[in-house]
Amino acid sequence: MMMPMMGKGAAFLFDGGPRGRILIKCAAEDSTQQCVAAVKPLLDQALAARPMPPRPGARAPAGAEPAAPTQPAPATP
Repeated sequence: MMMPMMGKGAAFLFDGGPRGRILIKCAAEDSTQQCVAAVKPLLDQALAARPMPPRPGARAPAGAEPAAPTQPAPATP
């Protein structure tokens, strides 16, 4: 559910699903460009600190350990 934002400053909501959300509310006197320039280094640090879960079907990066084989599901009679 999106909450209404009060004031005139720009607002950004980054929804990472189960990983969480980041809501950024800029000051009314800052332009959107000023706000993004101020917040971008913090977002970069936050995203670098949290490893991204692998996407289904994504290939492992070069040099990565191969994934362990999975066992097939038992057949149902």
